[in-house]
Amino acid sequence: MLTQRSLLTPSVFLVLACMGCLVHAEEAATVDSAQEPPSPFELQISGDELWFHILGGNDYSVYRGAIWRVRKACNPSEPPGTTIIDFAYVRLFASEPFDVVLNELRLTTSLIKLTAPNGVPVYLVADKIVEVYEPVPGLYHPETHSIVGSLEGRQQVQESKAQVSAMIESIRAAKTTEISSQPF
Repeated sequence: MLTQRSLLTPSVFLVLACMGCLVHAEEAATVDSAQEPPSPFELQISGDELWFHILGGNDYSVYRGAIWRVRKACNPSEPPGTTIIDFAYVRLFASEPFDVVLNELRLTTSLIKLTAPNGVPVYLVADKIVEVYEPVPGLYHPETHSIVGSLEGRQQVQESKAQVSAMIESIRAAKTTEISSQPF
């Protein structure tokens, strides 16, 4: 059986995604491949791209450096059992199990586990966080104790500003130590 693969490079993908274009593998220039299609729960990896199965049975390519948030679907308006991947102003509902996606991202990405106001765990890419601030009283969910912001969006969380800041600082300090201990 023939499958389709996108010819988009990560930089072209990011430009299109930042322009607000939903770049779907079928809408991109494609070539045929003699590979068998992946199983429904097999995350495909190609360099800096992650390939996900989305609802409807199609594949979707995401540049891993564009991802800023990952969580399980939990709201009534979201397809049950999907993994939500937020990147470059796009929300993707992937059919891969949450743990499979999370484990793949952890290989190359520093993730911070936080708690959404509804109690659901949410994972943010530490390098994408640009601000942490306290909520304006009465403006947000009552269980929101801080807001974590990236260039692509904001996430309300139950953790305090001090807790989130300490998590970020811990990850950044570990990276600095790791870099400074490498031989030149």
